[in-house]
Amino acid sequence: MTSRRLRATALAVALAAAAVADAAFIRTVQKDGRWWLVDAQGKEFLCKASNAIDMGAEPAKFDPANPGYCALQHYKTADAWAIATARRLKGWGFNAVGGYSEHVRLSRAGNLPYTVALVLGGMVGVPWVDARSAESRAAMNQAVAEIKALKDDPLVIGYFTDNEQGWWDETVFQYFLSQPWTDTAKQKLWTMAEQAYHGDVREFSRDITVSPVPASFEDLKGKLTDIGWARGRRPLVVETFVEWMAEEYYTAAEAAVREADPNHLVLGDRYASYYSQPVARAAGRHADVVTTNFNTYAPSGWVSPSYFETLYQLAQKPLMITEYYFSAMENRSGDRNRSGPFMVVQTQAQRAAGAREMTERLARLPSVVGYHWFQYTDEPPQGRADGEDFNFGLVDTKDVPYEGLVKAFRDVNRRAETLHREGRRATDGLARDGQGWVVPRAPGPLSVDGRLDEWALAPTWAPSPGARAPFLPFADFHLTWTPEALSIGFAFFNFSAAGTSTDDPLDQERLSLVVVGTDGHRYAATLAGLGARVGPAPADEKHDERPYAPLRVIAEPGRITPADAGGIRGQQSHNSIQTLAEVAIPAAALGTARLKAGDVLRVAVSVRLRGDVKETYWPVALSGTAFADGDLARVKLGS
Repeated sequence: MTSRRLRATALAVALAAAAVADAAFIRTVQKDGRWWLVDAQGKEFLCKASNAIDMGAEPAKFDPANPGYCALQHYKTADAWAIATARRLKGWGFNAVGGYSEHVRLSRAGNLPYTVALVLGGMVGVPWVDARSAESRAAMNQAVAEIKALKDDPLVIGYFTDNEQGWWDETVFQYFLSQPWTDTAKQKLWTMAEQAYHGDVREFSRDITVSPVPASFEDLKGKLTDIGWARGRRPLVVETFVEWMAEEYYTAAEAAVREADPNHLVLGDRYASYYSQPVARAAGRHADVVTTNFNTYAPSGWVSPSYFETLYQLAQKPLMITEYYFSAMENRSGDRNRSGPFMVVQTQAQRAAGAREMTERLARLPSVVGYHWFQYTDEPPQGRADGEDFNFGLVDTKDVPYEGLVKAFRDVNRRAETLHREGRRATDGLARDGQGWVVPRAPGPLSVDGRLDEWALAPTWAPSPGARAPFLPFADFHLTWTPEALSIGFAFFNFSAAGTSTDDPLDQERLSLVVVGTDGHRYAATLAGLGARVGPAPADEKHDERPYAPLRVIAEPGRITPADAGGIRGQQSHNSIQTLAEVAIPAAALGTARLKAGDVLRVAVSVRLRGDVKETYWPVALSGTAFADGDLARVKLGS
């Protein structure tokens, strides 16, 4: 046998051995356009888990004034609790143990696969440090030492590297631009900016303002203050730098985990119901599964299609939802659901219905390989250490299950793999009608309160929005009608936290729309004021309970003036960085006294951030903010 054939044979044997070794552990696979986890026996499955399955307070530390969960008040031993809890979870259709749980004890008690939550970037200060510095790498390697003992366990799914890190693009950029030249990340940022602006500091200053005012690019090497953005500008060097910072983090985190355990999955860092688009791109180059927590904006349990479709397009890796939630004011633990932006309904029946719908929708997403409910038990009535006091639990603080909720999970969990193969419901999204779309009539009156609670969100969703390059869509649009008005709903995530340098409304978040009415009249409007509230600001901005102000029409070339608005109404609501808005255009402004089924209109809508730099629009044929009539979507009002 020739040496070449010997080498080829040795390579084939090595590859076969690696494949056998890989098959001994849980892995991912894409089949027929859908992603799955696959166990050692080759069975495809979704990871259906709960988070924070632990024993709660120790009896000696139980606080009667703030009575949280205490397992040993209900079970004689830790093992007895683990056996009973694993049996419960499996009876409710769960098949794994989520993060921040007693994973070893529960896995042993119920033969359940499990995930392990690490703190790597958070421990060293990411994103405010360079994760690949010698100090950061040493700290990460020390932090993963404990998982070396798990590397041969076939029940380990993988490792979360962090949870809810603060990847605020513009804030991160501003922070490092302000640092002294000795900071290696500042040096990298300066080099990127020098290349992006061809060394022309005047060009730089048209986008970014700093103090002291630089006379040359060399001046930007110094320590800078008062960093802001010129009107309507979000320079792409921000994206480039933040993606580099994320690349540094994911490279270091992946290397640390794989050195300690080369056999199991790297599960990403659990985004906080938002994600930076350049960060998600970097994650996809290193994580086996990209993970995100997710908070719905709809009591119905509707799930934002754009959030998950865009995340998958960016990362090109399967996704896992690592926290999602529903709470109710009616609960047995005394939780008041005050400290946080999470979905709260009134009754346990509404909670079970919302959780059922949300779980089914998550299971149907082709990119998703698992969903983890947050959490196993209710939080203490006076709040946990950080004040969070929500009725999140599958069980209350007395260890009694919420029967309606666990029944909903039992039903959906047992059908989850079937739902995953079926995919999205045929009734989701506006129906097609020849060359156009059919807009359904609202089931009842709409109050125009900005919350979208009264909307039937599934049939009114406008599918496949577009976005201005290099960004991908970050908003969902909904259309419905009543005889009195055409209504447009907006729901979007503002992934950019930093403000702008001016108060000019054309520099702020804006909603734009164009409707050609039944008489051929073109009605085009821009609405601003997103985030504005009514009344003076409180001293403590963290507890700002003022109502949000109505949206206002602003003057912009090619659109109506406020004086010609014709009775248009717009209102907004917000949930953390989620923005919701609805706009009602009166029938009279569209050329008729009353709208009726069969009327044909032409429509375009968009959300614009940072002037015109970031934009998501519908229909996808639009080529920007010009809204040429030929690009508008033809819509017929349905029944």
